[in-house]
Amino acid sequence: TLSLHDALPIFIEPKHSNALIAIFTVLICVTGIWYTIFAALQWGAMKDSNQISRASLESVQRAFVSLQTLRVDRFNQVNNVKSWQISPTWENTGATPAVDIAQYFNAETRKSAPDGKDFIGRISDAYEPTYLGPRSARDIGILVKEDAFIPTVKQLGEVSTFTDSPYLWGWLCYRDTFTGTDAHVSEFCFQVVRVVPSPASEGAQRVTLLSCDLHNCVDGSCPDASKIIELAEGSLKKGKLREHP
Repeated sequence: TLSLHDALPIFIEPKHSNALIAIFTVLICVTGIWYTIFAALQWGAMKDSNQISRASLESVQRAFVSLQTLRVDRFNQVNNVKSWQISPTWENTGATPAVDIAQYFNAETRKSAPDGKDFIGRISDAYEPTYLGPRSARDIGILVKEDAFIPTVKQLGEVSTFTDSPYLWGWLCYRDTFTGTDAHVSEFCFQVVRVVPSPASEGAQRVTLLSCDLHNCVDGSCPDASKIIELAEGSLKKGKLREHP
């Protein structure tokens, strides 16, 4: 049996030294490769973990704007001329502000619910950009329609009927304050299906709304979200939106 004491002279002989250097060099290279692979895997895992943490933070903290209420009120104007005022109230339930808001809404008497270009409307009728603070709500614009827009009734127990129904609809496009995130869209659409006198005051009317089959949605669940985002953001850059009333 060759002992370490007997083998040592063999390894230190000049004719074996180059082989030893080559062997140790290969071992060092292999170790370095394995370390590099391990470090790369560890860095990738840390990056994925950071992305998951950031996505989780954004999903909890980001702005989330949706329709809170849609007011449909009958008012007396000059000389006792009555009109309808329609005003959507948008609410941000998120923990950060919603910024670069562009929003559009309309009201028309139609045979069917608006869709496609009729729903999106003209960007020149949309309101100029604003913002909505965290956990807050506000009206953004008022639409005034003549009294005949929604047929009324005079006595309790009467119910207004329609040949063509009044429809109320709109959308809001906004961004959150996190960098690198996509724009968001919220939509609404309602049909006026019933009007009855309200006992609250003389001439007051109580309006019943029915949700449309489409366009009560947010973000990816809205089939036309990408078109609205493209239209709104392009107009924000060109300043084509109108001022708030």
